[in-house]
Amino acid sequence: MTVRSAIQYRVTFFIILSVLLSILLSVAQTHAKQIEVRKTPVPNLALLYEALIGELHRGGTVVYFVPFETQGRDQTDQPSWWKECAISRMISAHGLEQAAAVRRAILQLNLEIQFVESSEACTALSTQTYLVSNRWLRSFITPDLNPVSVLRQAALKDDVIKMQALAHFQTVMVDSVKLLFGFPMPLSTAPHPVLSDLAEGESAVFRLSAVGEPILLARLNWRQWQEMGDYFVATKITPQ
Repeated sequence: MTVRSAIQYRVTFFIILSVLLSILLSVAQTHAKQIEVRKTPVPNLALLYEALIGELHRGGTVVYFVPFETQGRDQTDQPSWWKECAISRMISAHGLEQAAAVRRAILQLNLEIQFVESSEACTALSTQTYLVSNRWLRSFITPDLNPVSVLRQAALKDDVIKMQALAHFQTVMVDSVKLLFGFPMPLSTAPHPVLSDLAEGESAVFRLSAVGEPILLARLNWRQWQEMGDYFVATKITPQ
């Protein structure tokens, strides 16, 4: 074998070897991705999350939050107690963790939020601040979403309280999400979570009907927000 032939042989050998190594590396990476996908748990509510993610990205939806876990007590014998953080309930340490989980989920989901409305109450305003602190958002404060006990002090009847709260569902843009921060409202003849029994750390997602009535899409607690955000990131769902 001449020197030239030996060199050509070695070059050919290294080319073949590099091709084989490239193929093996590609196979190994594909296998690793398959293993990673299998490691990603599919939540029990996956179908709901996929549908809800589509609705939220389509816009025209309203999310109603009540405060996260609180501590302390409301000193209702004091004037305007609900506005004063020092004499009303405040978000607890665990409530702050809940808020952080939901805030992270909102960021993960990359929601288009344009409107925010909140009760005058300290806990509702705190909840808003923990979730959305973007100073460019259009943010409004309204007494209509105050605690029911406060609204009843003003001699308002439950049906009036309900209608005042529902009025704030109307100003939602078709291509964005509106956030409301309030409290459970009185029962109505057709009760839904916004008007009845949302617990601390829960929220309800609505879409308006053709005649402007809020239609419940989902009721979520803070853990489900967290799970939905993680699921969106892990699966890279393309909202329809």
